[in-house]
Amino acid sequence: MDLETKIGQLFIYTAGKSAQVGHTERDFLRHYRPGGLIYPSGPTAHHNRQQIARYLTDLQRVNAELGLPGPLIVCVDHRGGDSSLLLPEEDGLEFPAPIAQAALGAAAEQAGEEIGAAIARDVLDVGYNLNLAPYADFLERGDIEKFVFGNSMMGADPALNAALAVGLTRGMQAAGLRTTYCVFPGGYGSLPRDPHHFVGVIDADRRTLADRYFVAPRAAFAAGVDAVMLSHFQFPALDPQSRPATFSPVIIQDVLRHEMSFDGLIMTDSIRMQGAVAVAGSRGEAAVRAVEAGADVVLCALWEERMAVAEAVRNGRISHARLDEAVERVLALKAKLAADVPGARPGPHPIDRGRMAYWIGQSMTWARRPAGWRPLKRMAAPRVLALAGWSEFLDAAGEVCGEDVRALRLTVANTRDIVVMDEEIAALLAMSEGYDCVLFGTSNRTDLELARRLHAAGRTVWVAHAGPVFEVEAAPELPVVLLSYSHGPLACRKAVEVLAGLLDAAGHVPVPLKTAAPAPASN
Repeated sequence: MDLETKIGQLFIYTAGKSAQVGHTERDFLRHYRPGGLIYPSGPTAHHNRQQIARYLTDLQRVNAELGLPGPLIVCVDHRGGDSSLLLPEEDGLEFPAPIAQAALGAAAEQAGEEIGAAIARDVLDVGYNLNLAPYADFLERGDIEKFVFGNSMMGADPALNAALAVGLTRGMQAAGLRTTYCVFPGGYGSLPRDPHHFVGVIDADRRTLADRYFVAPRAAFAAGVDAVMLSHFQFPALDPQSRPATFSPVIIQDVLRHEMSFDGLIMTDSIRMQGAVAVAGSRGEAAVRAVEAGADVVLCALWEERMAVAEAVRNGRISHARLDEAVERVLALKAKLAADVPGARPGPHPIDRGRMAYWIGQSMTWARRPAGWRPLKRMAAPRVLALAGWSEFLDAAGEVCGEDVRALRLTVANTRDIVVMDEEIAALLAMSEGYDCVLFGTSNRTDLELARRLHAAGRTVWVAHAGPVFEVEAAPELPVVLLSYSHGPLACRKAVEVLAGLLDAAGHVPVPLKTAAPAPASN
């Protein structure tokens, strides 16, 4: 393999949103020679299953025609919940969010295996071959500035996250999908700032790291996970120079390779995150430091990163031995990948729809519920008003409660603009006059404030919260709060079924919430 091809194999680039492979994509592959790509999926991609499958099939064909090492590593960030391949309305399969998976408690490993297998079938069907999951870093605080993960992280219990990581890894791999443990050593749910925007230092001692931070990755490594993604945070107890894990030969070589005996592929998190760039000074320097320290693949790279690494190889800063070692691990992973795109099914597997619906139902969790609370079915002909800023919750309320419910959709301005709060409350009070109960599907802190004010004005308000879990701490006065973890139609339906008394909420609160409900009990 020539030098330029070797260098290119160290990079996974972020593809655009094009649904067709043309001259631009061919020329890019010819000159960049990447090891792989991340192709957009989820709610921002605007592609259907057939478009994704056609694009990835054509891209693999062009890569082979150019004589480049294949197959391309095609990454997807599919954890479940809102971090899924396609939205349900785009004929995607609805999965429980990672935080909802953590709410399953003792059933986590079994659930993880079923969820992992369903994820694998969903993404292999259209041509992805490496999932950036299990994402088992723990979430232990709700005050993280500019937090982008929402409910796409697991809970605060490392042992429970480890069980999920094992189940997910086994399920995905048994179905043919390769896996990535994210992120090592962790810390993204532990500091008050998000690594996409800030530098972070985890001031945990060695004992704490062993007892909390290393529990899930050790379990995932033992289960045979194929790759590991590095954290951009710094761990002074591991590296006295306080380098981000991404740049730390101590963490990569001494801890990961030797202490934990991990011999798979090591990749960076997005090299464009501030946790890396602010320390290195530029994206190119960040990529060089990562490869120099022992990372095999640089994630979300473009030309600046590739040119910087190429120059570092030519001037001897990155040795040819280090380059060859990284390329060998890339090729070893490629040898395990599914090479062909089988041709997309018209939709997800029917059996997966049923099993994911079951686990979504099992994840419903009481955050708060007073003693003696009675669901709708135990009330005499209740008049019900359903409020939400999205149609899936209102549709679910109509389907479950029938003619006894009136549905009212809040506008985007009403749910986000605090300036209109007083006017909105006055209008909602007038609309809710005479109703026995208000079912409020909340999505953010402003929704919760609307619900709190309605409650303070004397309305009976029951909340099903689909937004980030810790947000419910902002409205401790609300007596009935159910965690549904997702805006998906199945999650909404299961939440309304719990409030109606047709389904027990069996989930366990997965993070340390103030004034959390006691252990699950039957309705």
